[in-house]
Amino acid sequence: MPQSFSQNTAGEFYYVKDKNILCINNGKGWIQTNTDTVLDTDKKNSNVSVNTSPNNANGASITNTIADSSGNVIAETYDIIGSDYIQVEVIPAINDKGVDTIKLSLTGVNYQLSSSLSKKTLNINLKNADADAGNFNIVAGSNVNIAETSTGNYTLSVDKAVNDFTITNHATGTGFTASVGGPGVEGKNSTTLSTDIDPEIVLEGKSGSYKFKDGVLTLPVYNKQDIDNQLRTINAMVFRGGFQIANGAIVYDDTKINENPNIAEGNTFIYTGADDVLWGGHYLRTGDLIIASGKEVDGIITGDIKWTYVPSADDPVTEVEGANDNSTTGFIIKLGSTKELLDYTLSGESGIVLETEVLKDSENNPTNSKVVTIKHSNTLTVNPPVPQAYADEQTITINEPTEIDAQGHVVKSTQKTFTVKNTHQEILANGYTTNGTDTLIPRLKIAGADFENEPITFTSDSLKVNVSATAEKSNAKVNFELEWGTF
Repeated sequence: MPQSFSQNTAGEFYYVKDKNILCINNGKGWIQTNTDTVLDTDKKNSNVSVNTSPNNANGASITNTIADSSGNVIAETYDIIGSDYIQVEVIPAINDKGVDTIKLSLTGVNYQLSSSLSKKTLNINLKNADADAGNFNIVAGSNVNIAETSTGNYTLSVDKAVNDFTITNHATGTGFTASVGGPGVEGKNSTTLSTDIDPEIVLEGKSGSYKFKDGVLTLPVYNKQDIDNQLRTINAMVFRGGFQIANGAIVYDDTKINENPNIAEGNTFIYTGADDVLWGGHYLRTGDLIIASGKEVDGIITGDIKWTYVPSADDPVTEVEGANDNSTTGFIIKLGSTKELLDYTLSGESGIVLETEVLKDSENNPTNSKVVTIKHSNTLTVNPPVPQAYADEQTITINEPTEIDAQGHVVKSTQKTFTVKNTHQEILANGYTTNGTDTLIPRLKIAGADFENEPITFTSDSLKVNVSATAEKSNAKVNFELEWGTF
């Protein structure tokens, strides 16, 4: 090799092209890596040696030495070191299969285990070549026994440690005394231990604490019966579904309930029928509820079921129509905007007049209140005087009340006829005048001269009389009215 390769630098490599040799330096020397190339070695100086390790008596070193014809030598040493329990020894073996060899002997350490029992102490001993390698004892307690069997094994048995455990309530005060006794109990002067126990119980959300008195702890909490009663009370609104009415009987929307009507107190159902129906004295409408109650056995009502009716809050609003209308004497009561419950109308027969007045509030706005005044009226029309050549008499017919009740209503009336005869000659119409509200004075022309006739006065004990004559030669009117009061 070139002189520059005499230094050992790890990682450098050298390739001999004509002999196909590749060598790599490992920092200690050169190593041939291509195994298919035979080194030109010096067999005399190339060998493998095995010797006792110079650094460890319980070990061996294996050295592999390779030398080439140029005098270069590569040596690698491997150490095999034994442990505390493995002995490594180098043994020469001559002419073994015609080859001089050296053997490595690996020998394990021989240990011996023994045991001995002395009363309640079991000793375990480990020896190596009669030297103690380990030693430990198993010591049994006061209520534990160790015995050796006929086969050399050992058994452990435990005596009963505790014979009794008692708790005695304090006759006065709170708490109790707990005592424990037995061979496994080591008290101060005996095999019995005792102590006073006075526990305090604190409930979350409650102030103060609670103690045992004469063995009983009383807590301010619900017992099972209280909880069952509370649950039954809470159970008052358990929704079970809908129902309808068929032939006066309840039909549940859930067919399983119809087949097995296990109704409990508080079971609640909602009416789902399309039409209003009378049931149990109530008109059922969609959304109404019924709640069951009765005597239960094992949580089921076994006798008659009493149903509590709860109307829904979405019943249609009752409306009144026409209450603020002067054009009508009646009104209409509706359920909602379409269903009429009552159409009330006042009407009068011949001779009855109805006057309607809608009342107003303090700001002069119409209200939903109105007053209807009923009046009884007969009108008498007096024709102008006629010439003698025409009819000489005029017939007047009126209805005069003959019986009136305590409210002023006419119960019976009698029809009366009056005949006015004209006995003057050459009477010409010349109009009428009035004197007050009950007197009518005809003005006539007799024989071409103006003549004011004697006044005609209309009176009645029960009728209101009102006469009118608005213009000359016009018909005069006599109006008879009966006021019934207001509603």
